[in-house]
Amino acid sequence: MFELHHIPSKTATGLMYIEQPRQVPWIKIDTHLRWLLILVDGVLSTGDLLAKGLPQVELRSFDQLEAAGLISRQVIDSTSPAIQTPAPKKIALASARFDILDLILDASMQDFQLRRWIDQFEQSHSIDDLIATYQRFCAQVGQQHLNLQQQITTILAL
Repeated sequence: MFELHHIPSKTATGLMYIEQPRQVPWIKIDTHLRWLLILVDGVLSTGDLLAKGLPQVELRSFDQLEAAGLISRQVIDSTSPAIQTPAPKKIALASARFDILDLILDASMQDFQLRRWIDQFEQSHSIDDLIATYQRFCAQVGQQHLNLQQQITTILAL
């Protein structure tokens, strides 16, 4: 069973499910578990991921993803010197993409034309892809949504 200090990582099947779901048609998971799987990056602990506040996600959600073969867990030894030394700040792709999608979904309630950007940001498979998509977003609709543009800039630490 997963505990708050465990670090979940996507398995090869989990990566394939996110990037090419048609390649694993036998795997069916609820939407809230798919969002959680997107956020799993091998860096954030289960406690960190739960703190994101995804609806319907709880500690046993990680067990469900593990049972489906989509994630595995790493147990971090709290006495390890490597853990006590803070790692340099890096942008986690899954977390940044989730935060951006959350902002765009909220904004699309007011401006339905933003919905097309959801797929474009969702298809970003690296931080560079995410930044390139953001640059296209700014060029095409950024002036109409300055607050949204500023929030995404903050997420991407640009």
